[in-house]
Amino acid sequence: MVKLAAGILIIFSCSAFGFLKASEIYGRIKFLENVKRMFTHLRGEINYAKTPMMEAFYSIAQKEEGILKDFCSGLADEIGKMEGKSFRDIWIEITDISLTKSPMDKSDLEEFRAIGDKLGFQDYEMQLAVVDIELEYLEEKINNLKVEVFQKQKVYRALGVFSGLMITILLI
Repeated sequence: MVKLAAGILIIFSCSAFGFLKASEIYGRIKFLENVKRMFTHLRGEINYAKTPMMEAFYSIAQKEEGILKDFCSGLADEIGKMEGKSFRDIWIEITDISLTKSPMDKSDLEEFRAIGDKLGFQDYEMQLAVVDIELEYLEEKINNLKVEVFQKQKVYRALGVFSGLMITILLI
């Protein structure tokens, strides 16, 4: 009876792990879609309102939630302090503080950090070009992840269930 209960528990936990792994990709897609929305708002602030970066990120922070709200408000606060840091340094610092706990993987974070090199010190047309390039990158990344999730979710779920079954068979 104890072996049966342990076997059911093992199968359940391994299956849950497989489903959790599949849901992580969905979380990453959702977060990147939110980042894309943030850059769309930034594009509007730069293009139509010709808003300075500090005010643009304060405005965007009002529209965002969670991690991205913290990122935008933290960035605007640091820009407003005028401590002699470059925009690039501020961008990287706030990215490291705010986004390291996000669902982004290392490549996403590196790409996000690199934006700080290109944004903030140029005229508004160049800033729009940088934002447009980032929006295209995010669109491509999201589409690739949607294909990947379709392929991998079945594998993760099946692997979780079958590994639970294998462990249970080995233990019994």
